[in-house]
Amino acid sequence: MQAMFDEGYTADGAAQALGWSRQLVTARAKILKLPAVGQQLVGIGEIPVSAIDNLLAIALTGISPMPTSCCPTAGSLRIFARAVTSWRLQPRACAAPSAV
Repeated sequence: MQAMFDEGYTADGAAQALGWSRQLVTARAKILKLPAVGQQLVGIGEIPVSAIDNLLAIALTGISPMPTSCCPTAGSLRIFARAVTSWRLQPRACAAPSAV
C-alpha cells in the first residue's frame, strides 16, 4: 500500500484498486505510520489493530523526558517502546472458559 500512496493514490483510489473498503485502507495506512518495531508487533499480533490510534498519539508526540540531541526521533521511539511495554504488561480478561 505504501507504494500506492507514493504513486499518488488517495485512500479512496487505493481502496478501489485493491477491492477493499476505504475504512480498511485507512486502518492499514495507520499501521504504516508506526515506527518499524510497532509495525512488526502489529504484524505478529502482539499489538491489536484497535490499539493503533492510541499508540500513534503517543509515538508521534515527540515528547521526551531525555535529551535527544543525538537523534531527533529517539524521544518518540522511547515513548512508543514504553507504551508498548506498558500495554503488554496490562492484565487482560481471559477468553478461555474457567474450569469449575
